[in-house]
Amino acid sequence: WWIHRADYAHVSASVNMTDGRPASKWDILVVLCILPFVQMSQSLYIYSCLPLHMLESGFDLLNLGIFSGLALCTRTFIPLVAVKYVALEKLLIPSFALALVAGILNCIIPDVDFILNLNIYCVMLLPTRCVFQAAAVQIWPSERIKALRLYEGFYTIGYCMSSLWGATLYTVGGWKLCIWCQVGILAASLLLACTVSRLRPVCGRQVVSGEPAAVCSGDTSQVIGHATETSETASQNQNVEEVGSGVNKQVKDKNSWYLALFICIGSAITIYAYASEWNIYLLYLTDHFNMSVLSIGIGQMSGDIGGAMILMSSVLTGKKLVCTTAGTKAAALGGCLCSLPWSMVWLGALNALAYVLFLSQSVELAVTGQVMMGTMYVLLQQGCSELVEWCSRGGHMLSGKEAALQQSIDPSNYQTFAAMADACFSIGCCLGSVLPYIVAESLSTEWVCYLAAGLIGSYTIVYSIVFLCIACGGREKKTNAANLHVASDDIFSV
Repeated sequence: WWIHRADYAHVSASVNMTDGRPASKWDILVVLCILPFVQMSQSLYIYSCLPLHMLESGFDLLNLGIFSGLALCTRTFIPLVAVKYVALEKLLIPSFALALVAGILNCIIPDVDFILNLNIYCVMLLPTRCVFQAAAVQIWPSERIKALRLYEGFYTIGYCMSSLWGATLYTVGGWKLCIWCQVGILAASLLLACTVSRLRPVCGRQVVSGEPAAVCSGDTSQVIGHATETSETASQNQNVEEVGSGVNKQVKDKNSWYLALFICIGSAITIYAYASEWNIYLLYLTDHFNMSVLSIGIGQMSGDIGGAMILMSSVLTGKKLVCTTAGTKAAALGGCLCSLPWSMVWLGALNALAYVLFLSQSVELAVTGQVMMGTMYVLLQQGCSELVEWCSRGGHMLSGKEAALQQSIDPSNYQTFAAMADACFSIGCCLGSVLPYIVAESLSTEWVCYLAAGLIGSYTIVYSIVFLCIACGGREKKTNAANLHVASDDIFSV
């Protein structure tokens, strides 16, 4: 049965979805909790054990940086290309399978340099964020923000625990135990991923939103009858909407893309600054305060864990601060400051301040800055992810059912934006792995933090100006939108 796109919206809502609810609790557990934790713990653990193994075995340590960098470059470009041909969530199982095969080869042939480098490259492909973000909004389409927050929380816990995991395994059984655990955990994770139907690759050409779609159902006649009854009304509504908004749609989509790109640049700056601090915090704190490595590691991990706990708490409570529902002006102001987009302003200011505190001569202030960096980084990255998702909807606030219906009709729009965000994130991470050493060598370790604070502070100021302009422009358009709505009603009556 071939049905027009206008009718397909009604059919998909009644056939493919159940009021926008997630597929199952099992799917949420696997995709948003287990796999994100494995994604980070089984990739970044190599930094806490593999350098020692490479030195002991006579391998060139430079290869660790080279092949990690190649993986970052791949993560920058592959999603931007792949999103044009395949749904990004379908890349999750192949990426896990690739890391599993590389790990098995490393177990069988442990003494070959090329196989070890291949394993480094494959496991460093796992942290591709857009693949999991695309899967998150597919698994829970009516609560996309909650899904993204849950993913970010377990993603953060995964990379925080990765160093402890790798160091413990290497202490107990060396690199051999590490690689065998990698194979076992990835094999189990791959089996879990295959239980989620939305993640399994499918054969055949994917239906494009602008084309007619084939819909199969056990009660086909009832669904087709419903679609036929609503086709005339849908066509009338579509004509009315085209009168009011058809001319401006392309301009609005283009503006949303530019705004999303600006937000993605902020994500790149945030990860660059945090990666810079990761490269120098151990040397700086040991040299200036003679702190133990264990206490430094606990401080570095606690900030990220705190940010993850805040995100997961917001998912469990389900409470939101929305300016338009506040009872008083003071409550409305507080709600605006504590919700997007304005919360990014004071979070960015606190993040910039954290880098300055880190350089304090007082150990208490330095550790406070270290903890704040991790917490602010997690919250800022999640804020960028939520704003990118908002831009993918053209800046509209949708209800759960509306967001789920839009996701079922045109999922590729968000995936395109997510791929762009992941590309910027990977570029910032790559620069943050190289430039801090150049700055520290040319100037000093302190200048690494000064540069990071300056970048974050400057971007926060520009961000404030951009969204103030958007807010002011939105007020001016409200009157025009109201007049357009009245005109549309008149046209419909005629």
